[in-house]
Amino acid sequence: MVVVALNKAAREAGLNAASLVKQLLGGRGGGSPELAQGGGPAAGRLADTLAELPRVIGGR
Repeated sequence: MVVVALNKAAREAGLNAASLVKQLLGGRGGGSPELAQGGGPAAGRLADTLAELPRVIGGR
């Protein structure tokens, strides 16, 4: 499971927790703009998924 929580500064910068979870997990997961979660890759792929985070944030 992946959980994304964003603070006010991140939200004001245009980030959305639900969108980030969906991008990281290939469309699986959801929640609010501040807090979202989703099930995703097997534990062995978690490092790869987290390594994608800078690319996903930078590509918003």
